[in-house]
Amino acid sequence: MAIIRLTIVLVFLASLVLLALYLVTRNQRYLTLVKKILTYTGWMLVVVFLLYLIARVIRL
Repeated sequence: MAIIRLTIVLVFLASLVLLALYLVTRNQRYLTLVKKILTYTGWMLVVVFLLYLIARVIRL
């Protein structure tokens, strides 16, 4: 579970940096990158959650 927490913290920091860069430069590319990062993080969390559920079901 530590890897999940570390991933969430790193995604949060990357999003903050990209949002700050957007505010400084007004370049839409940074907002697109934030959206991609959040999308991929969401999919990763869904996959990890499903693997966790599968592991719990197999253990029963």
